[in-house]
Amino acid sequence: MSDERRYRLYLCAAMHCSAAGRAALHRALVQQIAAAGLDDATELRDSGCQNRCEDAPNLTVWPGPMRFRRLRPADVARLVIDQLRSGMPPPDSGTPH
Repeated sequence: MSDERRYRLYLCAAMHCSAAGRAALHRALVQQIAAAGLDDATELRDSGCQNRCEDAPNLTVWPGPMRFRRLRPADVARLVIDQLRSGMPPPDSGTPH
């Protein structure tokens, strides 16, 4: 990771998250990060199991951690990208945790 990147996103690539739609979520993250102009500030990486299999798919964002669970591609812009833009932690209810 470049030291200039502000955010590191770790998308679980383990069995349960993969079965729950990780590939489509990855594509949506790549597209939305680019559309938001956050390419230079964001690194998206696959991670090992995040031990939240019942909440798959899982994404952890650093600095933070900000954790998102049960994400769908349609959630990416509203939940993840808006949080990166604002730098605010996610709300305590709903999909992010």
